[in-house]
Amino acid sequence: MTERLQKNVTLPHGVGLAVSTIIGSGLLGLPGLAIGQAGAYTALAGWALTLLLSVPLMLIFMRLTRLVQDAGGLARYAALAFGPAFGSAASLLIAATFALCIPAGTTMGAAYLQEIFHLPAWTVLPIVLGLLGISTLVNIAGAKPSRVVNTVAVLALVLLILAFVALNLPSVARGAAAVAEVAQGAVPIPLAGLWSASALLFWAFLGWENLSFGSEEYQDQPGFVSRVFLLGFVVVGVLYAALALVSTGAALSGKAIGGVTGLLRLVDGQPLRPVIVALIAVVVVANVNAWVFAASRLYFAAGRNGDLPAFLGRLDRRGIPVASLLLLFVLYAALAAAIAFEALPLVTALTVANQNFILLYAGAIATFVAVDKSASGRVIAAASAASCVFLLSGFGAWLAVPVLIGAIGYLKHRLAHRAAAPERAAS
Repeated sequence: MTERLQKNVTLPHGVGLAVSTIIGSGLLGLPGLAIGQAGAYTALAGWALTLLLSVPLMLIFMRLTRLVQDAGGLARYAALAFGPAFGSAASLLIAATFALCIPAGTTMGAAYLQEIFHLPAWTVLPIVLGLLGISTLVNIAGAKPSRVVNTVAVLALVLLILAFVALNLPSVARGAAAVAEVAQGAVPIPLAGLWSASALLFWAFLGWENLSFGSEEYQDQPGFVSRVFLLGFVVVGVLYAALALVSTGAALSGKAIGGVTGLLRLVDGQPLRPVIVALIAVVVVANVNAWVFAASRLYFAAGRNGDLPAFLGRLDRRGIPVASLLLLFVLYAALAAAIAFEALPLVTALTVANQNFILLYAGAIATFVAVDKSASGRVIAAASAASCVFLLSGFGAWLAVPVLIGAIGYLKHRLAHRAAAPERAAS
């Protein structure tokens, strides 16, 4: 009998997962990185453009998730639209990408915690392993602890952004003035800089595909999926807009906020700094927890479908994919160590993960076109395709990495199917 996950995800839990998945290490690290890379005005334009580019992609995953609620997510959609070999290709690529992006994102969050608590640089790796270990244990414990973590995280996110805004009102005003300057064309925005900022900031909007991996556990209610996606997008958009204003205004006011931990300089010397530190810690833990949740469901579905070893497709007596959670922790630990010892530089890991996700989004667009024939679907697909073309345009030779991984998954399925055919004929 095929094992199925239990429908434990309520609407607050679903929205909490959405917000916690999208906002996390990106919230903390990307504003300073984007400003350092492209300048304050170009980074501000990049935030606006990336938010717009993410709208049609979010809508595609919302519609696909409404159509098929399965833990396989995008891989399952690709299999239904183009056949199981393409589903296997997508499954292997997603599995590899998640194994890479989760330790990379956690490293950014750990760098914040290391600086917050004035710890030596070597403690970043133990912090990463601790965060990933805690999140793995929370998910093994079941749906209720995970639900509590993500619900608390949404409140922490709102309070954290409010604190940044309240403590930096002059910067908010300067950021609002910068919006007007950019909109009026008063400052030049170089296309190359806009691309580099947008390609980097796209990391801040990754995660809509994660909601599809948890969709098998969504409650059976009319409009449930749409409410999860749309409410999550509104919360994410408002919080990021506030953060973009604060960070841009601060940079234009002469504050040095470049780098992964640049936002911390906005609260140096403030009485509320201990509270903000606590909120940041909650946000980091919740973001890691949400990604670990999604990845474990993906690996469970891949094991259940035969794309990964079969033991990953088993649930314990409570309906938890424990084998997937434990194997993933081993993969996270190995890649986190590679990043910490610079065998795999963090920027390279983020770049490869970003382009893999964008290529997967291109596959999601093709799948969407195959299953949604409506006029509105065509408009959404065209807008999404334009987004992907723009974002993929600067990656170059790195694109060979996801193409090769997908090809391995495709050929693996075809060879296994070919080998199984004579056995079926003989029987």
